[in-house]
Amino acid sequence: MNQTSMTFYMDNRLKSEWLRTFGDTLEPARVTASYGRAWRVVSAKGEMQADLTGRFRHNALTPSDFPVTGDYVGLKFSEDQTLALIDGLIERRSALIRKAAGTAFVEQVVAANFDYVLIAMPVEANMRLNTIERYLSAAWDSGGVPVILLTKRDLCPEWETVVSDLKVRLHGVDIVAISALQGEGLEALSPWLYPGCTLALIGASGVGKSSLVNALTHQATMKVNEVRSGDGKGRHTTTHRELIQLPGGAYLLDTPGMREFGLWRTEGSGLENTFEEIEVLAEHCRFKDCRHIDEPGCAVLKAIASHQLDQRVLDHYLKLQREAKYIESKTDPQVRNEIRNKWKTIHKQLRQDPYLTRKK
Repeated sequence: MNQTSMTFYMDNRLKSEWLRTFGDTLEPARVTASYGRAWRVVSAKGEMQADLTGRFRHNALTPSDFPVTGDYVGLKFSEDQTLALIDGLIERRSALIRKAAGTAFVEQVVAANFDYVLIAMPVEANMRLNTIERYLSAAWDSGGVPVILLTKRDLCPEWETVVSDLKVRLHGVDIVAISALQGEGLEALSPWLYPGCTLALIGASGVGKSSLVNALTHQATMKVNEVRSGDGKGRHTTTHRELIQLPGGAYLLDTPGMREFGLWRTEGSGLENTFEEIEVLAEHCRFKDCRHIDEPGCAVLKAIASHQLDQRVLDHYLKLQREAKYIESKTDPQVRNEIRNKWKTIHKQLRQDPYLTRKK
């Protein structure tokens, strides 16, 4: 792979945090790629392969405890300086987390320590708003700031109208439309490409992420695959997560295409920022715990009845809310116990109901 030579960068805030955590006992480095059980890192000594110390492996209790691309780690070296071992990990200031694919309730850290999340989607006349809102909820919850990146604008003659419409629908979110292959609109990304800034790039296969990387690095850094003609879906080009340094000094954290993005206990700012309009209306509901389903005095339902709010928006908001609560009920011991105790109480009350007892 040809790309800009990787250099190690750590801002003053991270340096202070590093000294408080490790002092001068470990060599600071950053993970530039992860391959399951192997890692590539960059430090002041350059880029190199790295493994984990036995102590680190022993203390890692869950998959999310292991290093991921973007992590700042502490290195130890063998006596001959030929083997680098990861022995510490600084607390992540941001992390994009999703439910791992499959039926198991396991969290997967997709990327760490980024400033912005570029959500890549091909621009179309009828954008998939549900997909955008799902990505936005995860991005806001990650600690990074989302930016909608609409790709392949050369294939959509009405892309300017689409952008204008999305800006009305998605309040407070920056939206950029580009064509990486034609080199159109790339200058609009300049506000986020300053030295030291890290951008996590996410999206489904075939949306043009690899073409964007090639355009920004000014070389064929990533292999580009064609979109399948049968269903319009892309084939996986990127097979692992990789941190790429751009010519201007910014870092792009490229991720493999995701066919699904399962939310992971989305709470706080995730849904609130994505569905800000609903959150504002909810402040005027008669009941503080209003579910916006059939309660009297619901300001959200009133807005739908008066056509101030789209029913689709509320339906998707409630769907994501249910999904996040379900994940939480399966993974948070306290919530799981609260639900179990609730149903125990209900069953006890049913057994003591005189009407049901007589029917037996």
